[in-house]
Amino acid sequence: MPEAEEYTIGWICALTKELIAAKVFLDFLHDPVDNAAINDDNNYTLGSIGKHNVVIAVLPYGQYGLVNATAALKDMTRTFSNLRAVLMVGIGGGVPCENDIRLGDIVVGSVGPSSGGVIQYDYGRAIQGEEFAVTGHLNQPPMAFLTAMSALHARYEMEGHSIDSNIDRALQRYKRLGKKYKRPEASTDRLYESNFVHQGSKGIRCSELCGNDNLVHRAERGEDENNPATHCGLIASGNQLVKNALLRDKLAAKHGILCFEMEAAGLMNHFPCVLIRGICDYSDSHKNDEWQEYAAMAAAAYTKDLLLQVAPSSVQKEERIETLLGRLNEKVDDVHQVTTESSRDIKSLSSSVRDDAISRWLNSTDPSVDHNKAREACHSGKTILSSTVIEDIRNSPVPQFRNCAILYFYITFTDSQKHIISLKTDNVGRDISEYVCDFVTKSTSFRRWHGQTSTQDDIVNTLTAKADGVFRWVALQLERLKDCINKEEVNTTLETLPETLQETYYRVLNELTSTRRKYVIRILQFLAYSDIPMELEAAVDALAINLTAPPGSRFVMKELCKIRRFENRAARHRATFLQLAHSSVKEFILSCPRTEFDGLLIEPTARLMITEICLVYFLEMNCFLSDEELMWTHHLLPFAVDSWIHDASCRLSRLNNFTHLSMELLSNELLFKRWNSSVTRDTTAWRLDPALHVASEFGHLEVAALLIREGADVNAEGEIHNVLCTAIKVGHTDIISLLIKEGADVNAQQGPYRNTFEVASRTGRLDIVELLIKPSADVNAHSSYTDALYSASFYGHLNLVMYLVEEGADVNAQGGYYGTALCVASCFGYLNIVTYLVEKGADVNAQGGCFENALQAALTRRRDTVVKFLQNHKANLRYDDVKPSPPW
Repeated sequence: MPEAEEYTIGWICALTKELIAAKVFLDFLHDPVDNAAINDDNNYTLGSIGKHNVVIAVLPYGQYGLVNATAALKDMTRTFSNLRAVLMVGIGGGVPCENDIRLGDIVVGSVGPSSGGVIQYDYGRAIQGEEFAVTGHLNQPPMAFLTAMSALHARYEMEGHSIDSNIDRALQRYKRLGKKYKRPEASTDRLYESNFVHQGSKGIRCSELCGNDNLVHRAERGEDENNPATHCGLIASGNQLVKNALLRDKLAAKHGILCFEMEAAGLMNHFPCVLIRGICDYSDSHKNDEWQEYAAMAAAAYTKDLLLQVAPSSVQKEERIETLLGRLNEKVDDVHQVTTESSRDIKSLSSSVRDDAISRWLNSTDPSVDHNKAREACHSGKTILSSTVIEDIRNSPVPQFRNCAILYFYITFTDSQKHIISLKTDNVGRDISEYVCDFVTKSTSFRRWHGQTSTQDDIVNTLTAKADGVFRWVALQLERLKDCINKEEVNTTLETLPETLQETYYRVLNELTSTRRKYVIRILQFLAYSDIPMELEAAVDALAINLTAPPGSRFVMKELCKIRRFENRAARHRATFLQLAHSSVKEFILSCPRTEFDGLLIEPTARLMITEICLVYFLEMNCFLSDEELMWTHHLLPFAVDSWIHDASCRLSRLNNFTHLSMELLSNELLFKRWNSSVTRDTTAWRLDPALHVASEFGHLEVAALLIREGADVNAEGEIHNVLCTAIKVGHTDIISLLIKEGADVNAQQGPYRNTFEVASRTGRLDIVELLIKPSADVNAHSSYTDALYSASFYGHLNLVMYLVEEGADVNAQGGYYGTALCVASCFGYLNIVTYLVEKGADVNAQGGCFENALQAALTRRRDTVVKFLQNHKANLRYDDVKPSPPW
């Protein structure tokens, strides 16, 4: 796969259907990015069109508009710092005018007399007595693309284009898309008069409700006309969706607008951007979704033609977007500085009043009781508020604050060690004694012993003596003593006190009825072994699962879920979360032996039980509910989505129930798609892959074995990887062994650009490579991109390089972006690999790749030690001058 620096074209999509269209027109699909920047939240599709490496990102589901598009591009530049141009490709609303724009046509933002191709129609100046003046004229597309547009449109006009035939060929490759993404019937392209508003509700076709009387008559396009047609001109962008024909016509008449959309203005004000829109409606009240998929395909097909017209060298001349962002950040910093100075002046006016109030609070007559507590829910700002108060006190000019010590503690909630402030252990016994005495003499639970000094003294002295400094133990024993009804029972309880907290918890569980204990243990399993906070409602749902009941009746709370759907959401109480009462409870659970409580508290069994409960919960779910309805009615859903993946490593010898439940999920198409989209947050991921891919990806050996026994194809191709490469990529050796044993082809080419050896070499796992060698895999298998030795050298895995060469790998094989294994190792400065390859016969003067030879690669990347080594072994450039260093 090319490096991040080799991607120069960014492609932003607002909708999933636009992403699908973009992926369809990639020449080659690259592996997903493995090393995205820390603050990069995008999900990328990587590939190439012609000689351009392209990175595609889609906006978060359901989030559109200028700000989201800008955020997506900024994140993209964090990972792909060498981007030179951005394409914003997708659908838009057309403006029917003298240009005869029709559904399916393509509009490209281009330079006009007073604009750069895009205008922000909802940004301007409103002056009383005057008409709203638009001032949001934005930047123009990159010059390389403007000249390419001219050449491309000249070719279209002279020879016609092949956009529709290219779409047809793409849909032949992806037959599942054919019905939805093909060109709709011409009769569905209905343009109504501007003053005629849609009759009826959304979702009913205009042909049924609006009739034909108000349609605008347009002649069919002739054979000598391009269909779809391409138009260049002004595109209007804003944060509001335009569904008003009169407003559309007014803005179009004033500014010459051809199309409306919602994202581009967030990009073109600062970045070199090309805006391409397929027309899916007419920006009127008759808006429908029927043309959206085809319009996205048409825009993507045009974009590919445009990229093939642009020379890579002209793209490199454009300024890096990362550099443009740097200048933008400088402007933001300037604004921030001015704002900060103004804010400082305003704050100084009220600081003295605030300081006086804090001083009165901290210098009260009784400081021991004068404190403030914040008992709000998590994430409600308590830490920030406390930090602000502390900082004000530390920096305060008030004399009494400067002359006193300020004590404060910041505690990370997840770090249990920081929850404890060191105490003087000598005083703990005294504190426990006082605590017990106060509790026994004042608590209403012990009122029957009030006045009976001897009994009270026995309780205080016994608990203090046996506490060993543990308050938690004392509190639990007091709970047991509450129920004693006479002196004899008190004495018996004191004589049989458990020695430790562990023994106390053990007794508590054993004293429960078997049914009650089963439910308590189930909740303890979730609280101890799941990282997801558990709401009270989720716990109720977990207890309502019956693992032994027949399908359809395994979740007995379905009626309650129906009630939840119709409850007043605005009046719903804040969520109540369950948690273990004390860290010692988790210690007890983790240390519980296999022989106790049927082994249900040991980690492998507990995790398996959680997964089975969650699988049943998901299987009993109504998959036709919307995401919002599920959120309000199925509180255990986050566990159900998460557990099947992350608990795959906890395997037991007895997994029949889990395996069959997994098969039930994988074989239910509707539920599996719902689960899959919940897991990946991307409805396109895995959608075309068989269930065996999923089982192999997440390491479920028994599920994979059962799928194979029932006829699953071990050589099935997925969207990116075949089954074997899927298991190799994530490193599940037991799955790999199973697939090979069942006949998986270790020499198969997976996808257009990878093979099993190449994928294994990228992982650096020698044990996986050895598994592939045993069935006589071809170590020199060469994909259309590279081979195993090249990949191992690319990632610096010397042990794999040595093993592959010993097994017969060709050290002089040509392929890949850098040409040979020696060239790629030289480029990245892996002297140990370079030395070994040369010792094994690698030609130091072999020509090929982007740098032509190994010495050129090392010189360009300034790998001085490698340069010296190669020169000592008679490497030469065979060129008069060293090529200039690439911009990365």
